[in-house]
Amino acid sequence: MRFGVALAEMNEEGLREVCTEDVTWSIPGSSRVSGTSFGVAGLLAVQRVLHDAGVTAEIQQVLYGRDSMVAMLHETGSKDGKTLDVIVASVVELRGRRIARITANVSDVEQLNRYLR
Repeated sequence: MRFGVALAEMNEEGLREVCTEDVTWSIPGSSRVSGTSFGVAGLLAVQRVLHDAGVTAEIQQVLYGRDSMVAMLHETGSKDGKTLDVIVASVVELRGRRIARITANVSDVEQLNRYLR
């Protein structure tokens, strides 16, 4: 998945190739990454926080629809005596074969909040 590689590598050019200019990423809760991030710069800002917090994501399954897909992720992390172990269903909406919106659905929002305070 080109998006996943570009995001993990924090490759701005790679993200611009696969995302619309007005891409958004919405994450529930009240953590440092919660809310809606706008544009590739917003995606990179979220990824920097996740990376710095030691969060890793393992793709468990991808479900494909006509104009969307759902990526089932197992996200884990351990830092400063805190641990993270959640399942995330990321709904990815496409516009013209590019990612236009990502909506994260998290199995334990409170755990995410505590980990990313």
